[in-house]
Amino acid sequence: NKYKILSSLNKRWGNVFCGVMYSDWNQIPLPGAHVASNFNPAMIQDYYRFQSDELVSYIKLQTDIVRKYSKNRRITTNLYPSPFLPVTDMYELFKTLDYVSWDNYPVWGNQQEPFPHPLVSATLQYSRGLKNDAFTVMEQFSGVQGHDTLGYLPPPGQIGLWLTQAIVNGANQVYFFRYRTARFGQEQLCYGILDHGKKKTHKYYELKRTIEELRDFADDIKDSPYPAQVALLHDVENSRNYKHQPLSDGLKFDPVPFARVGYDIELATWFAGSNVLNVNTHSLPIEANVDWSKYKVLSLPLYTMFDDQIVEKLRSYVENGGILVLGYRSGIKDKDHWMVEDPVPGKFREMAGVEVYQFEAIGNEEVSLRMGVFPLKGKKFCEILEPTTAKVFSKYSDSKKFYKGKPAITVNQFGKGKVYYVGTSLNPFSFVLLYRKIFKEAKIPFQFLGKTIERHFREGKESNYRITMNHSNSTRWVGFSRMKPFAFKIEKLKK
Repeated sequence: NKYKILSSLNKRWGNVFCGVMYSDWNQIPLPGAHVASNFNPAMIQDYYRFQSDELVSYIKLQTDIVRKYSKNRRITTNLYPSPFLPVTDMYELFKTLDYVSWDNYPVWGNQQEPFPHPLVSATLQYSRGLKNDAFTVMEQFSGVQGHDTLGYLPPPGQIGLWLTQAIVNGANQVYFFRYRTARFGQEQLCYGILDHGKKKTHKYYELKRTIEELRDFADDIKDSPYPAQVALLHDVENSRNYKHQPLSDGLKFDPVPFARVGYDIELATWFAGSNVLNVNTHSLPIEANVDWSKYKVLSLPLYTMFDDQIVEKLRSYVENGGILVLGYRSGIKDKDHWMVEDPVPGKFREMAGVEVYQFEAIGNEEVSLRMGVFPLKGKKFCEILEPTTAKVFSKYSDSKKFYKGKPAITVNQFGKGKVYYVGTSLNPFSFVLLYRKIFKEAKIPFQFLGKTIERHFREGKESNYRITMNHSNSTRWVGFSRMKPFAFKIEKLKK
């Protein structure tokens, strides 16, 4: 249905390369295990799209049946970590459903420590952003869990803190997995609030205390918008692209054989920079019908495969005063997987005021940069930037590299706004330093309280709130106050 005739498919996939010209629809294989070089990337991308379209249509079929025979029921389905582990377009899928549900597992299986708190908040904001609205946690971690092996045991206070973190990030319903642990079956090692017996546990009493402490705050902010002046944009087409063409060993990241989540980690790293500075940040599908003008800063990593309409929307956003932080390898591949003839960053050359002709993939090696007096670190990929109209913001400083002294980050005035172009994959603390300068310029309030301290601002019906969370297993100073391990503090602010 998409291509109508084979000649159109052959042309758009670029099948003339290697002479793979199909003359019958039955000749087209599934892109499974392959003994030689990989399949045509255009074919793989379309296969991922096909898988997504089939699942979305199946969900719609089910939803239509439920709505017909069970009227006035709100319908959802629960997603699971990591956000881009599947190739499904979840934004498209949830157009059919009433609200988003998420399985919130900050740790699972044989992990010896939880995921860093910015990554957990990034996944929660991803869930909130799919409909740009409050969401449900359909499975909230409540005890040490795994299918075959077990690992990390949360210390006292941590499961209550994870509940708080979910609510603060926009969850308006939370269901724990699970209340009583199953005595049989594949999930008998998934410990819940109660163990295999009926005796009340320390987890039960911890969550009871936490819920009592959160009740008034949670009721007041329920269904209220999560305010933000900063947004991170993500794109399912590029998440698919980086699964089968990851560019660098540093972007592969396969924690289990069926999961390639390098795109997820890169986005979470970008998110961490604003999260650690305690700036409320949305995570939004780039194709969503959202008014970007309400954001002072938009961040867009790994936007290699572009959509012309999105590029024009970004151009208008910047021309009218917005700040765009753009990642490496942007704007160089169309939706048919053809590379543009222009140098990197392709469609963004004029906006970014920079061109790239030399680059290298450095895997998990680290390279040193300098931004004024501040040292930064990059990894995965390095572009040597050649400014046309942009100003140099940071340079490579690594003596091991022949491009020491060459630009790594630039900033370009474009209309009333600016484009920051980041030519490498910065580590989280380097993003903190970069965003610190950008937020200061954008007049966005920020505050670094320590790498384990997370703070959010919420608006309620009766009051506004400042919520501070200590994700450390040690007591921490926050200003002139001490916070116990895994403690949280909710302060009322004037409306």
